[in-house]
Amino acid sequence: MKRIIEFALFLILLLLIGGFVAENPARTTVAFLPEALAPGGIRLALPLGLIVLGSFALGLLLGALLTWLGLLRRLIAPWRNARRIAELERELAVLRAERERAQAAASPQAPAVPAR
Repeated sequence: MKRIIEFALFLILLLLIGGFVAENPARTTVAFLPEALAPGGIRLALPLGLIVLGSFALGLLLGALLTWLGLLRRLIAPWRNARRIAELERELAVLRAERERAQAAASPQAPAVPAR
């Protein structure tokens, strides 16, 4: 049932987008670079509906990319923490071994009792 509702909403959205593009056929010129940077500039004459939808799609892609980068940082953090924990555990093992050697060296040796 959920799939049917999703598909119906997708079709309605597709019809709305198609209607928007069909109702805005006027060609509009879009300049991407100023004359100072590119002689003649980069100019495109596109239907207004296509320009609006293209801008919307570009914004969606940019938002998705920024969201993905934020999630990636959160996914990497546990991996870095696990590596740091492993490093600290190795360092702790070395320090404990050094402490045990120092305690063994500092404790007085019991004098050997001569055998009779």
